[in-house]
Parts: sequence; structure tokens; C-alpha cells
Amino acid sequence: MNATRISRLKKRREDIARTLAHLAGERDEVEKNKGWMDLGAHQRRHLLLADLSAWYDGKLRQIDHMIDEMNQADRYGRGP
Repeated sequence: MNATRISRLKKRREDIARTLAHLAGERDEVEKNKGWMDLGAHQRRHLLLADLSAWYDGKLRQIDHMIDEMNQADRYGRGP
């Protein structure tokens, strides 16, 4: 049972990693276009992308923690 859950979590982790890579690309674009973008719009966009990245980083940590706990439970025979 844990193997299926772990597999799903790993798939979700891959999806989140792709999203983070996309957000990094967006941040690069915002910095490249800084010269012609309105200062307020630039700052709001920058903060939005930073907040989204931080949120997704937190999700990655949660997933890693859950996978570690499931692996430990399987190792010690406490898994469902």
C-alpha cells in the first residue's frame, strides 16, 4: 500500500519540480524586462513569483517528509 502512495507522491514531486523550474524562468524574464516594465508592476510580479516559489518549496519539503516517514514505517514493519 505504501508503495502506491510513495509512487503518487514522487509523481507529484516531479510535477512540483517542473512548476518551480517554470517559475524560475518567469523570474528570469521579469528581471530581463525590468527596464521597460512599470516599477510597481515589476515589484508585484517579483513578489508573486517569490511567494509562489516559496509555497511550492514548502510542498516539496512536506512530500519529502511524508516519503521518508513511509519508508521508515515500511523498514520497521509499521506500515499499513
